[in-house]
Amino acid sequence: MADDDKVIDWSSVESRLEELEYLVYKAKDGKPAERRRFRSVADGIYIVQDRLNRSRSGKANIKQAWQQLDFLHKIISSEFFNKLNVTDDVKTEIILASEPYLKDVAQHLEKIKSLEEFINGDAWKSVPDQMGKLQALQQIFVKQQDEVDHLTGQVQELLINYNSAVSKQFIEWDKTITKLEIKLGVAEKEED
Repeated sequence: MADDDKVIDWSSVESRLEELEYLVYKAKDGKPAERRRFRSVADGIYIVQDRLNRSRSGKANIKQAWQQLDFLHKIISSEFFNKLNVTDDVKTEIILASEPYLKDVAQHLEKIKSLEEFINGDAWKSVPDQMGKLQALQQIFVKQQDEVDHLTGQVQELLINYNSAVSKQFIEWDKTITKLEIKLGVAEKEED
């Protein structure tokens, strides 16, 4: 029951949350950016976690393509075609028919090669650690949300009790005033 006895400084929590949102939503130049489409911090956390998970799964696909790179180079090389027992006309037709595909594969391979340092960078290595911190932040947020719901219920109950007490007091005052008006009315009639 020690948790119930704690006094929560909501202004401090609110200021810390605003500072956190500023840090999350600020633009690259340090100026506040427009709020993103996140409706709440929890939505933002969920969306970021989802994007991180999707990007990690994409990394595995890129690593698979990277592992197949040697095989693709072997297929593209002229030695591969020389080993085939096919005439030069057929080889030419195969190459011409595959030209758009080969150009597309070459572009993708160049793109992958240019992103190799990003794929193997330190940013990806810290993702699992960040996921643990993100989950801890989610748990804290859920706990605080539960506390807010509990306090909201208490405030509603207090307001209902207050309104009931005030209503009873107004009824008592109305009865008292009515009695006094009746006595005053009787007294005035007797004087006349």
